[in-house]
Amino acid sequence: MGIRQRLQHISLAPTTWSIEYLKSFFDFFACHGGTGILLDYKTSFPYSGPLKCLRAENAYTEEEISELCTHAKKVGLAVIPKGVSFSHAEAILRCPEFAFLADGKGLNLARSESIDLLAESSRQLAALHPGCTMIHLGGDEIFQFALAPESHAVVRRCGKGGLYVDFLNRFAERTKEFSVSFGIWSDMLIRYPEAIDSLNRCYTIFYWDYWSYGDRCPFLSIGGGCSDIIVLERKALPRDLGKILRNSAVREMGEIPCGLADRYASFWELSPDKRRAKSFPYIRFFREHGFPVISSGLVYPEKGSILSNFSEKLDHIRWFAKRSAEDGAEGMMSCCWAPFWPDLKLLEPAIGIYLALCQNPELSDRTLLEMCLPEGWSPKAFELYLQTANDFEFNDVLSIEWTPADYRAQLDWIRRAGLTDDEVVRCRETLELGTAFLAEYPETDCFRETVEELLFRAELERDILENRSLSPDAMRKLKQFEDQYHQRNRYFARPVDSSVRETFRFGALRDFLIRAEEKRAGRPDLD
Repeated sequence: MGIRQRLQHISLAPTTWSIEYLKSFFDFFACHGGTGILLDYKTSFPYSGPLKCLRAENAYTEEEISELCTHAKKVGLAVIPKGVSFSHAEAILRCPEFAFLADGKGLNLARSESIDLLAESSRQLAALHPGCTMIHLGGDEIFQFALAPESHAVVRRCGKGGLYVDFLNRFAERTKEFSVSFGIWSDMLIRYPEAIDSLNRCYTIFYWDYWSYGDRCPFLSIGGGCSDIIVLERKALPRDLGKILRNSAVREMGEIPCGLADRYASFWELSPDKRRAKSFPYIRFFREHGFPVISSGLVYPEKGSILSNFSEKLDHIRWFAKRSAEDGAEGMMSCCWAPFWPDLKLLEPAIGIYLALCQNPELSDRTLLEMCLPEGWSPKAFELYLQTANDFEFNDVLSIEWTPADYRAQLDWIRRAGLTDDEVVRCRETLELGTAFLAEYPETDCFRETVEELLFRAELERDILENRSLSPDAMRKLKQFEDQYHQRNRYFARPVDSSVRETFRFGALRDFLIRAEEKRAGRPDLD
């Protein structure tokens, strides 16, 4: 039943983890049965020559990457590098010399210069990762297609799927002397599958699904993100998913595209009442079309947290592992995106469980807790830690639409949507679980400090929603947590450039508290 390749994705921008911490994480990951790391550099790679403009101020040096690769090899981990992507290409398009390649937020897939750019990126990645057998190209979430005249002309002839596949085939031909395979995300080929049989078989499909769970789900996905989710029975969604799928981009059952419904009917296996669909159906779809698949999931709730909640994700990972083994996936990968979600260190307990399930998805919950108990932790502390951040959201600065929003707007949205009571219950549960964890966990480290920060935020949101007076000590406490965060990052992360991660974590809440203090001091116009 075990999964042969057990991978971890690590996002290295805008936060660049320190080499020292990454090496210690490699040790942890290999010790728990991991086999490989996908290093998602984006702009933290030391690009040179025509791509030098893509290199961030805090990029790793060639010597640091060599040190990292040497350590990975020492502990038995393969490295898959990923540089800039042809889809989320904002960093590329900010460079004046590449701005002409814009097609929405991605590259113009009809222009040969886009292939030249991606080929040069891959050449540099391969040169600094000797012995690597795969390079990941990205290629997900191209929401704006064929805005440029050249790509528009191709889409008129052969459709969006045809444009996407033609670009990848021309890239494969351009780079065939590299002697490596390439990875791409799955969602565009699921959304536009018409030309998939023409796609070069040098590609491995990284099938990402962050939400499905169990044998059958009350929703289905036709790609990856919220705009691709079709809710079949909303009242059956578990709490965390119910909160995520408030997003207005999510569609209802009657909006399933007809062509895709016909193509995927045998994979979705909709129940007679159309309220349930088979979970993780596209492993078999891609395997039947001759592609190797790496299943890619999450060990934390996607709708924002500074702490990993694994209570609902356990079922997600378990069934993804089961389906991967049943349908012949080459491997599984746990993704870790930045800067909006938990620090990698805080995910280690959940990653240990993910690795155990990759090797045996039939393990019981109790056995997993016993097998994966972190050194020095009590079993009770471990169980509480995995539940403390249960779908608690007030710790991020993203609106329901995954865009930056100030806290006043978020709180107003909650009230006007009639969700105040529900959110207060979540706050109270977080406070109860977190307080119990702190009583079981006497150490002072990143785990304890982050739970204390989480409880501060939960108490703050509860007080606001219940119209209580805010503590006059709130700003001092926030400053304390920010100082602790900076202190921890002296080891965990390198100095960051203008995209400072702590802005996402503390900036919006600091602004909210400043306005609250000004209002308390007699500025009602700030309400």
